[in-house]
Amino acid sequence: MGAAEATHDELHRELETVRARLAELERAEAERKPSEDVLLLAQFTVDHGAMPTFWIGPDARILHVNDAACRSLGYSRQELTSMAVYDFDPNFPREKWPGHWRDLKRHSSMSFESHHRNKSGRIFPVEIFANYLEFKGREYNVGFARDITERKQIEKTLRESEERFRQIANTIEDVCWITDWSDQRTLFASPAYEKIWGRSVQGLYEDPKDWANAIHPDDRQRAWDALVHLDETGSYDEEYRIVRPDGSVRWIRDRGFPVRDESGQVYRVAGIAQDITERKRANDVLRAADRLAAMGTVVAGVAHEINTPLTTICGLAELLAKDKSLRGKAREAADDIVQQAIRCNRIVEDLLGFARAGRVSSRPVQVNVLIKRCLALFRRTHRFDDVEIIEDYDADIPDTMADPYRLEQVFINIIRNAGDILTANASVKRLTVRSRRSGEQIRVEFVDTGPGIADPHKVFDPFYTTRVTAEGTGLGLSVSLGIIRDHGGTLTAENTGDGARFIITLPVRPVSPEQVPTSG
Repeated sequence: MGAAEATHDELHRELETVRARLAELERAEAERKPSEDVLLLAQFTVDHGAMPTFWIGPDARILHVNDAACRSLGYSRQELTSMAVYDFDPNFPREKWPGHWRDLKRHSSMSFESHHRNKSGRIFPVEIFANYLEFKGREYNVGFARDITERKQIEKTLRESEERFRQIANTIEDVCWITDWSDQRTLFASPAYEKIWGRSVQGLYEDPKDWANAIHPDDRQRAWDALVHLDETGSYDEEYRIVRPDGSVRWIRDRGFPVRDESGQVYRVAGIAQDITERKRANDVLRAADRLAAMGTVVAGVAHEINTPLTTICGLAELLAKDKSLRGKAREAADDIVQQAIRCNRIVEDLLGFARAGRVSSRPVQVNVLIKRCLALFRRTHRFDDVEIIEDYDADIPDTMADPYRLEQVFINIIRNAGDILTANASVKRLTVRSRRSGEQIRVEFVDTGPGIADPHKVFDPFYTTRVTAEGTGLGLSVSLGIIRDHGGTLTAENTGDGARFIITLPVRPVSPEQVPTSG
């Protein structure tokens, strides 16, 4: 039983005692004067009770008080019985008393909070329990007053604590939550819930399972079971995915802490839920980087071993192809050997480029000149015979510090891919190469009129290729992305609606006066 219930029970017992004694007096045969009635009241008032008790007349005058009332206000009984309520209760000035008396008669009993002023002038809060009684034609207000200074201080401290909690909960990026254990009803969820879950906090209050309904179907039962068994396990710490209303998926780490009553039973659970999506992605990237680093070591060794005999094969194949005595199928076979040797050489170059990621040897370069030189290489082959090449260069692009050989590798890779796509799959065969300076960046675009990219987000993944008959390793664009990143730039791909666009940005790195610019 709480303290408030105990106090009310005590008041009811005292009031019943008063009423019983009044009934006894009314049955008494002896006639007494009105002044004697007050003395009789004093006789059966609980003078030694712990609760301050006041007998008050309709005119607000104090007729009798007990010892507890004297101790509470610091006055003697004689002093108090010469005073009126409004002399020590600032909430009841003289003009308000008649209205209060009428309300008390109408309701028989009332409880409310007020204030008392003691003899030294200190004002303190009290809880008043007023009761209307009649005795031998006279009316009385029997009031009990309880000092609630401590309770008010506790309430103030609690409000301040709750306010501090709300300020913290409303500003942090994680979701603070409190759940009623008996029915899993959400008692509180911080505003971060709406930002992370994309759902309203009010909806969570109305439907306790709004949280669970957002969990990915593959994770839902596991997360829910872990929460409902918290009483047995003593802890709740789960990672799961949620599906937001817009269809996007986020990773959540959710932890709950049981709150127990005096008997040790869980009656609430308080917790915090964090959005760990970016951390998950970073971990995935790190794991992928570790795998690629290990793979690069193996690839480099294999490529170097293959490169030596392959160089010999390529040289002998070219000599064989130059033999004018070859005719018919022998000539076709010699040409096939050369083409396949070239293909193998390209694969080895891609593998070595993949293994060399991160190595940059900078020198002054002119980006426009590098691009023109790469295009010239392809113009000397039959690959671009029926492809229209449009060149649009910004003449104001400055010289910059970069690795010319590795940049050429990137440009050649993108141009070669565009030529393969346009030759095989395009009705309109056009490649536009454009360069621009944008602030302290150089922007280069390669735009083709091919069928576009099936999945622009995967095109830079190692070993990913969209070609039906693979002519390479699928490492070309992955290596190119690594080279551009090593230069502090970006490489992205997108569909234009009429084809594909590859965009390279490079930071402008000033060339010192003593360094002589070079075309590559």
